Amino acid sequence: MRNFGTIVAIASLAFGIQVPADAQVPKFDTKSFVICKGEIEGACDKHDHWVNCDQSETPVIQQRCTVNMPDGAKRVREYTAENISTRSGNKCGYTHTRAQCAAE
Repeated sequence: MRNFGTIVAIASLAFGIQVPADAQVPKFDTKSFVICKGEIEGACDKHDHWVNCDQSETPVIQQRCTVNMPDGAKRVREYTAENISTRSGNKCGYTHTRAQCAAE
């Protein structure tokens, strides 16, 4: 883990930026979550998010992995996503994807 205090101090000195001394890197939840993609949400297995057949899982993952930085900027953390199950049914079948945001 990087020493954020040192980075803040260097940025403050080098660029004359006023940053509160107690500025912290935001805490971030790195628990995995499951997205179900399919026509009918009620037909999905256990999941945290649902997207319809014609939608992508990516925007859901990116939103969940976005963190607000101390300077007000938003940053999408790196993440992993893996298909954990697929089955046929209805318009497009049902796919369950497990995603996890990186801690750093």
